[in-house]
Amino acid sequence: MSHRHHTRLSRGGGAVLVPEGSRNRFRTLGVFSLASLFLTMVGYLCMVNRNAVAGYSVRVAEKQVTELSVEAQKLRIREAELRSLYGLENASSQLDMRPIEDAVSLDVPGPVAYGR
Repeated sequence: MSHRHHTRLSRGGGAVLVPEGSRNRFRTLGVFSLASLFLTMVGYLCMVNRNAVAGYSVRVAEKQVTELSVEAQKLRIREAELRSLYGLENASSQLDMRPIEDAVSLDVPGPVAYGR
């Protein structure tokens, strides 16, 4: 007749006999459960941190896009101004216009009549 070792566990009002091997299995299961919980929490924290870093990177990229968009608009305006000046210079050379060297202005006192 083989005798198994039992351990007496008291719970609440009564005592329960638990085989010695079961006690070790419960301890192993408890350690495994705690280790699994710890690893799950570490994984969750890593995931949350990665998402936070990605969100920050997206905000920085959006800010850069906005700044570059404003700069591009300013450059388009400047380009239009320069094209306009280039167009004026080109038209003046085609019309054989020359710069004025000595301008003379007349100052006439009193009202000037138009369309006589």
